[in-house]
Amino acid sequence: MTSKDQKGFFASIASSFSNFGSAVQKSVNG
Repeated sequence: MTSKDQKGFFASIASSFSNFGSAVQKSVNG
């Protein structure tokens, strides 16, 4: 795995994680 691929991998993980986090926050806050 090249460092460029690794960067894209971590970027996609981070964005999906933040999307998931905001969705959970919305459901918790009602």
